[in-house]
Amino acid sequence: MSTASTRGKLFAALARRLEYVTDGQLSLACQAQRRDPSRELADILVAQGAIDARNRALVEDAVESQLAPHAGDVEACFAAIHDKGWVPAVLFAEGSDAPTAAGEPTGPEPPVEPLVEPVDDAGDTVALGRYSSGGSRYELLERKFSGGVGEVWIAHDRELSRDVLLKQVLPGLAEHPQSRGRFLRETRTGAILEHPGIVPVYDIGQHPGGQLFQVMQYFRPGSLHKKIAAYHLAHPGAIDELAFRTLLGHFATACRAIDFVHTRGILHLDIKPQNIVTGEYGETQIIDWGLSQITDADMLEKIHEESGTFASGSAHGHSGTRDSGGNSASLDAMPRGLRGTPAYAAPEQWTGDPDVLSPRTDVYGLGATLFEILAGKAPFNREMPTIGEDVEIGNLHREMKPWAPPALRAICRKAMNVKPGDRYATAAALADDIDRFLADEPVAAWPDPWRVRLWRFVKRHRTAVAAAGMLLATTTVALAIGNVLVARERDAKERARKEAVAQRDLAERNAAMTRGVIADFIETVADDQWGQIPGTGQLRLDAVKSVVDKVPALLAQQPDNPDLKYDAALIYRRCANLYRVLGLDAATAAEGEKLESEALDKLRALLAE
Repeated sequence: MSTASTRGKLFAALARRLEYVTDGQLSLACQAQRRDPSRELADILVAQGAIDARNRALVEDAVESQLAPHAGDVEACFAAIHDKGWVPAVLFAEGSDAPTAAGEPTGPEPPVEPLVEPVDDAGDTVALGRYSSGGSRYELLERKFSGGVGEVWIAHDRELSRDVLLKQVLPGLAEHPQSRGRFLRETRTGAILEHPGIVPVYDIGQHPGGQLFQVMQYFRPGSLHKKIAAYHLAHPGAIDELAFRTLLGHFATACRAIDFVHTRGILHLDIKPQNIVTGEYGETQIIDWGLSQITDADMLEKIHEESGTFASGSAHGHSGTRDSGGNSASLDAMPRGLRGTPAYAAPEQWTGDPDVLSPRTDVYGLGATLFEILAGKAPFNREMPTIGEDVEIGNLHREMKPWAPPALRAICRKAMNVKPGDRYATAAALADDIDRFLADEPVAAWPDPWRVRLWRFVKRHRTAVAAAGMLLATTTVALAIGNVLVARERDAKERARKEAVAQRDLAERNAAMTRGVIADFIETVADDQWGQIPGTGQLRLDAVKSVVDKVPALLAQQPDNPDLKYDAALIYRRCANLYRVLGLDAATAAEGEKLESEALDKLRALLAE
């Protein structure tokens, strides 16, 4: 296989994976390429109108994203996606081998089945667009897929001018009683479950050849499986918060819908992303009740009652998948009695015993759907997983993406627990944990570490934490400023104290020096040598008096200084002696006595202190 041819098939496989094209469109494109090998599959798909230019660009981006881990090696990349189950069989020519990662062929693929199934009786063949309950109301546009009993088409309702999904029994099984009974019970089950999360059944009919069909609401763009695949192709190595939360929102809605189904006494038993359809405006609904089981007696009677012209002719069965005459062909083909899809089935579904099934079985299917959201693939990709592999659930969950949040990992593990009793008791409990995760609340399946609790508290109380932070910052700044101001005030006071001490010391030194000068002056004036000079008596008294008059001012400056008081007493005493010695007149004598008295008073006061 050439590199160009392999890249074309890589493009086609990813386009199918993203559900931009159908198997039928790929089959027609492959046939056209076999007729003209020079044309590329992408060009053929665009020319046929199967894919537009915008979607082609998106698929090309997905191709480059898948090639990156393989260093651009197209062959290795194609082998890798084939091992993941992403390569549809229609991409291989008849008789060719499909690649594997080890380079070993797995054997020829079966030929592509025709778009229209053959019928046993040519008289039962009805032209396209003629299947209806009243003429030619529904025009079949494109077959989406087919199963063991029926096939699903996109059809146009001519009377109401809208596109619908039309599911019909395969032509070869049109008159098979068990197939008709199963189809009728599936249709009635879907019709009786009126809920926003359940795809509504619009109509039921039968064409002249005997084929039963049901008409359901049609949603674009398609299943949750497609959204999951598109998400992981666009974000292979990191989480995109908005898109990821959208996937979880669809999943939680599906859980609520299944919980409603359980309250009506019905088990779905085939929950998987392909059976959860999503609309363009956030709608989420459950489809496909072909394997459902009725556990409520009243509901069972209501579903199985015969009415109208479409009676199956079969007796009441235990469930929508078990007939009185035996299991259908599709159930016979299931391994070990499995009731469900192998990649998503709970361990108890492998026993084939309907009595062991419960709402917790559907919880497992929801957990497997959550696993695909977190891992980008189904829990089991091999054709037939064993119960032993199911037991190794811990190893299975290691395949989740590294960015998968721990809380969601724990939720998935709890939902997919091997023991039904250890799973969520109801689908609503599972939805509640998803809602708590989306609301950034603690989930029941996983105890939060203290760091997560602290961060959640911070986020939940943003305003209070921000206010506390501002208050703390303001307080810190205020304290810092206060400390600076206090330090400045303390320094100023210390400088003032030191200056006061210095001034006091200076004043004391000056006072002491002044006292010494006065004492020396008086002692000099009182010296007897001055008495030998005629006419100096009065002059000496006036000089002493002028000096003595300054002593009270000195005492006023330092009233508590004992040295100053003592020196003042000595000065008064010496002056009194000088006045007494000179004795010029009575006034002078009186002044001397006064000074003597003051000197004695000051000495007595100092002795008392």
